[in-house]
Amino acid sequence: MDEEPDLVKLRSLPDVALIKGMGRGERFTARQRRCLAELYRRYADGVYAYSKRKYGTILKTSDEAQSFVGNVFVEFRKGAHRFDSRIAKKPEEIPKLIKCWLKKKADWLAMATLVTEENVSARQTEIDLSRVPSPQASRRSPQFLAVLHRMRGILHRMPAKARDVLLTSAGFRDYESEQFNLPEDVQDDLCKKWGIPSRNALSQYRLRQIDLLKDALMQARVA
Repeated sequence: MDEEPDLVKLRSLPDVALIKGMGRGERFTARQRRCLAELYRRYADGVYAYSKRKYGTILKTSDEAQSFVGNVFVEFRKGAHRFDSRIAKKPEEIPKLIKCWLKKKADWLAMATLVTEENVSARQTEIDLSRVPSPQASRRSPQFLAVLHRMRGILHRMPAKARDVLLTSAGFRDYESEQFNLPEDVQDDLCKKWGIPSRNALSQYRLRQIDLLKDALMQARVA
């Protein structure tokens, strides 16, 4: 049986077009799902090999590894609107950039899995700034406190500007939308205090600093 025309067309599209075609949000159109499936077809084997090699202790079976890889691509789609192909100096370097993104998503997902396996209460951190500190936690395991201690140390070593933006933003996280909804006056105060030119620039700066915090936490956990 011949392949569907749309599927044949998708297989001829460059990676960047597929990433843009995946869309955003919880709901998929049929075409968005196909774009994601095509990107998965191109890169899933590499993510699988990387994940099994690096995280074989938690991905004990092929089914677990396949499920993990699927989740990596779901996480990739959530943040794909921030993927900037212009970072690649040449068009032929774009696949390398995509692989780097996917590996980072795999690392973050594996870290969350490791924390979850250690202790359910430690999972509250999810190596995510939005959950530190967690005054509502009625039980704090040694594992949770260790993660919290690492996070505090990393924040302490960050520049004052980054620390202020991150900690101020932490109290305004909407967990359902996964967005930070800072009041306009709070945003304006931060922009004025640290010479940030606009609210959009503030948002982009915060996202970069959260990525740096997550990377530092991951490195501290592996060390």
